[in-house]
Amino acid sequence: MLYFIVHNNTLSLFKENSEKDLLNLHSKITFHHPLLSCINDSKILNNVISQALDELNEKELLENQDASIIISDSLLSHSLVVNDGKSDSELAQKIKDELQAKWRDLFDNYFYISENKKSSKKTIHIVEINHYLKDKIKLNFNNFGIDIKSLVPMSSIALSKIKTTQYGVIKSKSDYLIFNYSRKGFSFFKANYTSKGKMFNRIVGFNSLSKVSEATLKKSNTKFRFFSDLDIVENLSHMIKNSVPMLNFINPVGVQIVDGSLYEKKKTFTKQTDTKNFFYHFRNAIAALLTLAVLLVALQIVNQTDLKELDADFVTVLEEVEEKVVDITPELNKPISNSRFESYNIKSYAMIDAFQSVLDSSYGESIDVLSVVNGTLSAQGSVDITGLLIDVDPNSVKEINLSENKISYKIDLFSPPEDNQNSMSISNFLNSVVDIKNIDFKLIDGTLLDEKVDNLILRIEQKDMFENVINQIKGYDNFIVRKISFKRSDNSTHIYITVLS
Repeated sequence: MLYFIVHNNTLSLFKENSEKDLLNLHSKITFHHPLLSCINDSKILNNVISQALDELNEKELLENQDASIIISDSLLSHSLVVNDGKSDSELAQKIKDELQAKWRDLFDNYFYISENKKSSKKTIHIVEINHYLKDKIKLNFNNFGIDIKSLVPMSSIALSKIKTTQYGVIKSKSDYLIFNYSRKGFSFFKANYTSKGKMFNRIVGFNSLSKVSEATLKKSNTKFRFFSDLDIVENLSHMIKNSVPMLNFINPVGVQIVDGSLYEKKKTFTKQTDTKNFFYHFRNAIAALLTLAVLLVALQIVNQTDLKELDADFVTVLEEVEEKVVDITPELNKPISNSRFESYNIKSYAMIDAFQSVLDSSYGESIDVLSVVNGTLSAQGSVDITGLLIDVDPNSVKEINLSENKISYKIDLFSPPEDNQNSMSISNFLNSVVDIKNIDFKLIDGTLLDEKVDNLILRIEQKDMFENVINQIKGYDNFIVRKISFKRSDNSTHIYITVLS
């Protein structure tokens, strides 16, 4: 397990020394820009995090590693909501309403998790993270072959090691971040003793704290416990090994910690199976014969519109693309492995590349409809788009319709890079993407080469989200894209994926 700490200005990597059973700081990289200075610019933020990981990767192999990431509270925001004894759904709505009032137009830029501990049953503590920051961390770490197990606020780790009468102290550059979880609930103070930025303020909480000297905060005592970065990492390692509850931005479950224990509510993903017991759903019908007659009509309609919300039927897609596996080695620049699914992986990666290339080309904004399925790309534009065929082998062109600005051609196949030989469970993948807004999905049981698989349909509305999701898919060889389609009329992209176990 690798441990990372993300501060506003630095990214630190800690590693375990298996011989001495110790954790040590391995590398520390300074970001090219402070994260807070570019937190609302996804492109700059992405470049800053990517460059830091590039530099770390030169010192330490990051590929195929598990990681826990600790994020400084200087990059987060904290809120409190009073629990009036409402139901879970009412409480969830109240939290959302109060955060909307807090952030106003910026509300959609934030993602939040929360807890309700024994020490303050009436107070819900909420931690918010900027969506761009969370997503760019996940995307870039995944691109380096790192499987993120947890993304944890630094305060959550410090608070787990102190009593309700104590304060946890963490230094972030020149600021001292001071945390407490007493009977009144969560409290957060910030202190700075430099000549330019002197302050001692309560950021959030119902507790009051008199100003104390810097010397008091720098050295642990009975009231204030100072945590270095190494202390935080060691404590997180201990918490993971002992399954101690902690707030975690990965695989969120709403209110995560209740009464000091992990809340058991989990996300569930329901598959649509080929076999449906319709009688079970209508077992309370009074007139059996009449119900059966009504069912026969209703079921015919349901079967015809079951996937209409996603504007496609995966069964049809599979019929379109199902084929025997053939040896395509002569078409490639390098030999392929003996995997029985290798031809599907190659075609999947090539289709993704072709689809992205068209959208990113100079004709991208002129494309009205674009799809790629079974190695064939089809496009229709608002203007003449035949320029897309300039580098295409004439023998690969299947259709040119100048009157309707339509083209179709077989794409070139090539082997994926060696760095996408990882696999990911469908649950972990869904947990990593469905929290992003404007993504719908459906799961369907299926088979591929006589093996049981999961068939997944994703509907994505925004181009940036498509890039994030498709880049994750490209990193795992058990994700096989069968079709991608785009419609400018509703700004939606559908991705049809077969996920191998």
